[in-house]
Amino acid sequence: MRILYSLCQTTYKIIPAPGRRQLRRSFFWLPFFCSWSLGCFLRILRRSRQPSFDLVFVLDELDEKWILGAICREIASCSSQKVGFYYGKFYTGDRLPFFSRPVQLPDAKAYFFADFRFLVRCLKASPSTWFRRKFIWYTHPEDVLSEKELVFALKQATKVISASSLFVGVLAKKGIEREKLTYVLGAADPDFFRPHPRSPDGLVGFCTAYYERNTAAYERKNPDLILKLVKSLPNRNFILLGRDWKRYPLFSELIESPNFSYVEAPYSEYPRHYEKVSVFVSASILEGGPIPLIEAMMSNIVPVASRTGFAPDVIEHGRNGFLFDVGSPVEIVCDLIEKAFALEADIRASVEHLSWKNFSLQMNAVLSEGEKSWKDDHY
Repeated sequence: MRILYSLCQTTYKIIPAPGRRQLRRSFFWLPFFCSWSLGCFLRILRRSRQPSFDLVFVLDELDEKWILGAICREIASCSSQKVGFYYGKFYTGDRLPFFSRPVQLPDAKAYFFADFRFLVRCLKASPSTWFRRKFIWYTHPEDVLSEKELVFALKQATKVISASSLFVGVLAKKGIEREKLTYVLGAADPDFFRPHPRSPDGLVGFCTAYYERNTAAYERKNPDLILKLVKSLPNRNFILLGRDWKRYPLFSELIESPNFSYVEAPYSEYPRHYEKVSVFVSASILEGGPIPLIEAMMSNIVPVASRTGFAPDVIEHGRNGFLFDVGSPVEIVCDLIEKAFALEADIRASVEHLSWKNFSLQMNAVLSEGEKSWKDDHY
């Protein structure tokens, strides 16, 4: 595989940039075909070999100490199968490479890819992947490859598990078979995030990172709307729980606002800060979740959220929170924040079933369903 990769990559680099773009558009399938062909050959050689694991979770090495790694470990804790983990180097910047460096996944009956990018990389660079069950957790779209490549890769999956009903519909419209698609909503720990009474003069809270891997990716968190809300509601006090917001170009203007405070705190201290919050705002342009939305609702905080991710799945507008369309004027969001302060509903009761325990059981049920629908064909 390394020899094939070196040969392809060297040839690819010789081609001028416009030619490379045309090659990728017209022959997007070429790296997949090379990997599949080698997989067929290896399959014959290794037919008698038994996989070392029933299921391997595939993540980037950066995810091991991030929420994605914690969620996968939670799923694994509820599994009765022999489970393994693989942490590779999958995050490669703004675009996925045409040819990928070889990936040596542990041999397993099935793989759980914590991001669709990991599946694409492994289909191109880990030949054995083609002949195993493949489960993909699809949180939200990212512009890192062409739609042709994305659809082709997702069609190879046993199941594509979305984080919301919203993206099930989006993927179905792109041509992914409905029977491959399902969704499992995110969760929070009901014992960690305890309910508290809301105060009419409580804080308006945000919880999000600004910078993780590249600044552009986190513009989807809509930092400018956060700034506008703080400026538009001088009678309300705001708190932002997060990290790396000093990278936001307008952070100095935000932090100088007298009604705004910024807190970088360990996750273990989040409940203490949530106790001061009465209304939680999720301002994002695009989301897979967000998980802090459920954490806030579990804490009995009224949510005001943009209509993306699983917000429409967990919020019934006017009953346990409020929704606004992405791109709504700041005046509309401000009005909803004031309505949220007046709402007297039991918010926690509407999401109490969304625990990590139930999430993991649902995920394992999907994995088991995929196992039943697949005829094992070991090496």
